[in-house]
Amino acid sequence: MDTIGGSAGKDRQDRFIELPPPIPEKKKPSPKTERIPVRQERVKTERIPVREERVKTERIAVAPIERRVEPPPIQITQDPPRRSPFIPQHVEVPAPKNQSTGCGMAFLAVCGCIVVAFVIIALTGSNSTTPVTPPLQAPTASPEEASKPPQFDPATAVAVEKPSPTADELDKQARAKFDEGWAYGNQGKFAESIASYQEALALKSGFPEAWGNIGWAYSKLGDVPNAITSYRNAVGIKSDFPDAWYGLAICYASTEDAQNTAEALRHLQESNSGLAQQFARSLKSDFVSKIAVALYPSLGVLDSPLNVEFRRRYRYYQANQPGYFANSDWSIVLVRESAQALEGTNGTN
Repeated sequence: MDTIGGSAGKDRQDRFIELPPPIPEKKKPSPKTERIPVRQERVKTERIPVREERVKTERIAVAPIERRVEPPPIQITQDPPRRSPFIPQHVEVPAPKNQSTGCGMAFLAVCGCIVVAFVIIALTGSNSTTPVTPPLQAPTASPEEASKPPQFDPATAVAVEKPSPTADELDKQARAKFDEGWAYGNQGKFAESIASYQEALALKSGFPEAWGNIGWAYSKLGDVPNAITSYRNAVGIKSDFPDAWYGLAICYASTEDAQNTAEALRHLQESNSGLAQQFARSLKSDFVSKIAVALYPSLGVLDSPLNVEFRRRYRYYQANQPGYFANSDWSIVLVRESAQALEGTNGTN
């Protein structure tokens, strides 16, 4: 069996054709890939220390609050930062370059703590039984008072020493006021004129012209007593002041004061004879006769030397020169001539 079988098998093998070996199938070349190593670098992060400053709080006295005020809720305007889910947990996220956001949040937190602290202090102070004195506040001014200019307060004013004006400066200022009074007088404003002259006298007391013009202004206003006083002040400073004596003579004549009129006329005759003659001729003849007697009291004594000489000359002029009596001041002129004639006669004897 084995032999037969073995021979039979051999014959069977002889009948098979030996085939060439199979050609291996060509594989498509796969793309060449390179594995690039990923360099994992850890970003160095710095933790910036936040300086915690303790805010020194002071207990401030606050006026009692009638109703309890609840502190306002603190609102968070920005959500807290969240970790991104795409970043591995073991990798530290680098801090942003701009730190202003973190500092701003810290500043807001500190401010919020301060506000809360003040509110708590106010609430605890309102609940305490100890009375709290409210702080003094300046009185608020109304809009009308605020618009007004500040008023001068002598109590708080500081005295500033100014150099005293010289005599020349005072004289110039007094002259300016004198001219101002003169201008007012020419305009008929006698009250304003008197005020200007008085200001001139305040700057220069020894100012006879100012006193004389004050007397003239008072006489224009009909105030004869003040006019006489002003004229008297003028001639008291300057005795040979014909204008002041002339004003005095007019004031006394208006009151029919023959004695004082005669005195003023005598001084006027000494300083300005022409003005004295003009004044005497402006008077009535009967009043001039009274003035003549006041000037020469012996004229009123009957059969006195002056009275006898006066009557003799009167008869002569009446017979030979009737024009001698044309002027109202003839009595004063005649008595003066009689007195001079008697003085000459006495001098020759």
